Amino acid sequence: MISSRKYAALFGRPPDLVLDPSAAEPRSPFVYRFPPTKAGFLKRIIFTPFSSDCVFITEGMSNYEMPVPPAERRVYPRRIELFACAKGAIGAGPDGRDVVTAILQMLAVVPFRQGIFFGPLQTCDLGERISTNSDMTGFLFAVPDGIEMGRLCSCTPSAQLVVSVIPITANEIRYAKEEGSEQLIAQFEKAGVPPIFDPFRKGLSLPAT
Repeated sequence: MISSRKYAALFGRPPDLVLDPSAAEPRSPFVYRFPPTKAGFLKRIIFTPFSSDCVFITEGMSNYEMPVPPAERRVYPRRIELFACAKGAIGAGPDGRDVVTAILQMLAVVPFRQGIFFGPLQTCDLGERISTNSDMTGFLFAVPDGIEMGRLCSCTPSAQLVVSVIPITANEIRYAKEEGSEQLIAQFEKAGVPPIFDPFRKGLSLPAT
């Protein structure tokens, strides 16, 4: 958990939740949740990225290489960590289990189990709701805004890229596949949808293709 201290130094606060690797899946990573914190303007800009958000990030996914085909390796790194931002903690079930940390840990092992890879502008379709009372059935992968990638990657010994995870609906997945993820992002920007982990937002009303 050396990266935990490095992440804490980067985000300017310690994690308030650490999800340990699953005993049933040896390649599952740690997942950390960093709570919102108060910071003055200068400290917020320079020393405390995402100070008003809950930040979630994996440690250990990049210990393993995703099976990126040789023809794609100039574009997509094989060693990544997963990242998400939310306006607050999101709990579910009778024990209030944190939804985002559980989903990031689940997603982190998918490439190795299914022989696929994740990268910016790709989508992942689970085919079912990601949580109770959510219309989201999958995810869009992107590059985190608001922080320098080299600083993020320097917190783990192997990461070549940190990829953000954004929940999306089945209709949004369809649109991304038909029109391209860049066009879906343009629709988000037009509608004022921020690139955060919000499983309860209303899905976009997208033009027919």
